Amino acid sequence: DTTGELVFTLRHLFHDYLPEYHVKRVLGDCREILDTLPEQSAQCVVTSPPYYGLRDYGVEPSVWDGDPDCAHEWVDRSWYVNGGATTGVNGGAFSKAGAENAKRIKDGRWRSDSICVQCNAWLGNLGLEQALKDYVRHVVEVFRKVRRVLRDDGTVWLNMGDSYSGSGVNDGTKSEGLSKAAKRSHPKSRPGANRWNSPLKPKDLMGIPWRVAFALQEDGWWLRRDIIWSKPNPMPESVTDRPTSSHEYMFLLTKSRRYYYDADAVRSELKGSGDWKEPSGWDTGEDAHGTIHRNGRSTDKQRGHSRRHAGFNDRWDGMSREEQISGGANLRSVWNIATQAFSEAHFATFPEKLVEPCIKAGSAPDDLVLDPFSGAGTTGLVAARFGRRYIGIELKPEYAAMSRKRITDRVGVNSPEEVDPGEEAQGRMF
Repeated sequence: DTTGELVFTLRHLFHDYLPEYHVKRVLGDCREILDTLPEQSAQCVVTSPPYYGLRDYGVEPSVWDGDPDCAHEWVDRSWYVNGGATTGVNGGAFSKAGAENAKRIKDGRWRSDSICVQCNAWLGNLGLEQALKDYVRHVVEVFRKVRRVLRDDGTVWLNMGDSYSGSGVNDGTKSEGLSKAAKRSHPKSRPGANRWNSPLKPKDLMGIPWRVAFALQEDGWWLRRDIIWSKPNPMPESVTDRPTSSHEYMFLLTKSRRYYYDADAVRSELKGSGDWKEPSGWDTGEDAHGTIHRNGRSTDKQRGHSRRHAGFNDRWDGMSREEQISGGANLRSVWNIATQAFSEAHFATFPEKLVEPCIKAGSAPDDLVLDPFSGAGTTGLVAARFGRRYIGIELKPEYAAMSRKRITDRVGVNSPEEVDPGEEAQGRMF
């Protein structure tokens, strides 16, 4: 059943020390569903909203902006998109002249939306806005609702990709593909159709992730870290005047200065001693470079070890070299993670390894993890593996059913990661 709530219980898949365990999927507009969730109920949010201008997922449009009490009077619009830029708009069906431009229509991407002539509300899908600033504003709107549901010590891990501004050669007023009537009714000055007032030039990198991150920061979120998702297997690009795009961003956002973050859960094993080797030919004698670089790092003359905190010296003296590095390295801000193949009909699935450190650092066993743009359910799959509760919100019924089957099949075949909810949580408030 994909017409209502999709709830299934994974109690039988987990060890006896885990109580009744739910992975809950809710079908609908994430803004409406978020309003129904309890305040401060989610510990960790891991999500990736629809990317701007990338694709139409074929879902029913939603109403954004405007007056919620308005009895909307919609005017339909359609436009041609080329490489991320809106290149033509008209106020109704395609004109006869437009039909003659068959190759351009076939090779291009026509899209449509509606504007309310009474209150300027927009009827469309997130990611398909004509103006980048409208997309940014709509993402901020969603995360205001996320903030209510997130615990005060919770974290948000937001994945976003960038794009380039297209040619913009056709602003709709000079197009031979538009009739004179369409040109006269061109909504160039209407709210929501302000792509042409954008400072972006053709071929400009749009900077979408950072525009969203700064807008969220301005709206009250703490922007704690930008993380580079480096892809060793990026999509090939037929470009000859710039490097191929091979990274996306993951932003760590919080609603408080102090929050739960389990640094120990995401440490990596240190390789080698970590010491620096002094350059060949350096004088390492007394009163020369030796007092600074004899062991490959800044040393204390009397104690012979790293001197960052005086109170730490005695404990450090009693530790072997192996013990000194046994804690592992702190999680870094560049994650080298290959994209993950997905056989079913979903085109924006992020890899499980990208989600794992977010959930491990941002939550403890039995905490609630939320994904307001659930898609194929990767966040839910990883949350279930690590013994977290999960709520995913999805607008498209086919994707909701797909993720339900995926989580059931995967977690049902593979045992979850060993977790012990009775063990004291290692996360700290920073």
